[in-house]
Amino acid sequence: MNITLMIGNGFDINLGLKTSYHSFLQYYRQPTPSDTPTICRFKEMIDRNLDKWSDVELALGECTQHFTGEHGSDEFFECYDDIFDSLARYLAHAEQRLNSCSPEVLREGMLHALNTWEQGFRTQRKARIDQALIQHSGGYHFNFLVFNYTRTLDRCLAALTHPRKTGIRMHNGTTYANSVGQVVHVHGFTDRDMILGVNDRSQIADDNVFASRLIFDTDRLIKIAANRLYEENTDETAHQILRESHLLYIYGMSLGDTDQLWWQRVEELMHQRPTLHVIIYSHNAPQDQLHYARFLQHENQIQLRLLNFFRDPPEDIMERIHVTGYNIFSKLKDVAES
Repeated sequence: MNITLMIGNGFDINLGLKTSYHSFLQYYRQPTPSDTPTICRFKEMIDRNLDKWSDVELALGECTQHFTGEHGSDEFFECYDDIFDSLARYLAHAEQRLNSCSPEVLREGMLHALNTWEQGFRTQRKARIDQALIQHSGGYHFNFLVFNYTRTLDRCLAALTHPRKTGIRMHNGTTYANSVGQVVHVHGFTDRDMILGVNDRSQIADDNVFASRLIFDTDRLIKIAANRLYEENTDETAHQILRESHLLYIYGMSLGDTDQLWWQRVEELMHQRPTLHVIIYSHNAPQDQLHYARFLQHENQIQLRLLNFFRDPPEDIMERIHVTGYNIFSKLKDVAES
């Protein structure tokens, strides 16, 4: 039975790494001796509109409207290359803080996550999820679609003593071994095939920036085109893993506009698999012990955020999208700080 975990930057932040766009921009906005006049103006633009740059990818698409004139295209890609390279260096440096972590700590943290993913739900909710899964035999086979640029998840999985054995599942009186399957980095790494861009051309305010560019300059700013450009079949491999999923667990992703393609693929899968359920971890979910209605309100907001990307949601959609405040990676929280 295939469980696919979609992992976003919240995973790295949970580890204690300062990998948010907010943290990166604090670093990037500082002037450097190598800054050209164009880069200086670009950093000033970010300073004036810092709130908009909380999502760097979306902001890059929007800011194209400010690069006009004969040299507008060249100036935009000068800025794009600069922030792209800076982000890669920044994240690579941040990732090094995991070097001091004990493999035993990483191992225990991953085992805990893969053996507690069903926790945190109330009785009826858990029963609905279990009922949807009961038709699928075998152990849990965990695949990972990683939307980070770092290899932090890979390092945590590598710490498993027996990476193909991660606990057991009891199903219809039979004991099955759980296992780890594929790990696909959807948007590449800090040192290879990194993708920084928007979902599609509609998120580019002024596509005149492409007017005098070669096709590969155009492609690298649009995520699915960039994946094709890199010739590694990454998107196809990741999409196939998604299609073969029996349950999705979304951790550390903001349900952002620049990943619209993936949210629509989730909708497509929910139509194809009427028993497929989606679990979304929310790090700021309210405690539900006393006032459960507060939690349900929070859950509804996240459900509607995801449904905003759906074009024709199934009728039972709200019964199949679950939000949890239970952090399955709690044993890995702030391990990079120690």
